[in-house]
Amino acid sequence: INKLSKANYTKLVSDVLERLKKRDEFFRLRVTTLLFDRGIHQIFFAPLMADAYRDIVKAHPDASSDLATQITMFDTLYDTGNVTMIPASTDPGYEEAVVAWTKQKEKKRGFAVYLGELYSRGLVPEETMMTIVKTILDDLRETASTPKSGPNEEHVDALVRFIFAVASKVPIAKDVRALLAIPKASTPSLSMKSRFKLEDALK
Repeated sequence: INKLSKANYTKLVSDVLERLKKRDEFFRLRVTTLLFDRGIHQIFFAPLMADAYRDIVKAHPDASSDLATQITMFDTLYDTGNVTMIPASTDPGYEEAVVAWTKQKEKKRGFAVYLGELYSRGLVPEETMMTIVKTILDDLRETASTPKSGPNEEHVDALVRFIFAVASKVPIAKDVRALLAIPKASTPSLSMKSRFKLEDALK
């Protein structure tokens, strides 16, 4: 899985499928969990990792339950509720905080992108996808209306990045326009950067 590329895709995935035939469901879960993790952390390869998951599910239908579990456990596994803030550059922990902040941003963005790729291949049920999107949109509207603060703006930015990543795959343009139509004074935690990102999601 770590060596998957377009050039060797057929050979390596065939090898994976052969190995899965000889092992039990726990081994399969280890493989699909690794695949899910790589799909999130290596965003450039997300389409390829989604193709691999699709082919595994075709050969082993029970693997679809692995994916359902991985999606529902994302918040717990990746501690997405913990918002990392960057202190002043003079703070002793400044460099570590920047690294943690960057990793958290990429992880959340990677999840959104990979989820969109999986959804477009029919691996994520429409009901599940729309439930996740609705939850994100509700959270976005609520948090954007809270008093402006660093943590609130960071949380809004993460939600906006999710919306941007899936906007081309799910029908949310109407919801995004409705959010942008809310007066700026009523959405103090929706920064201009996040607002521009939402506008780009409509293009």
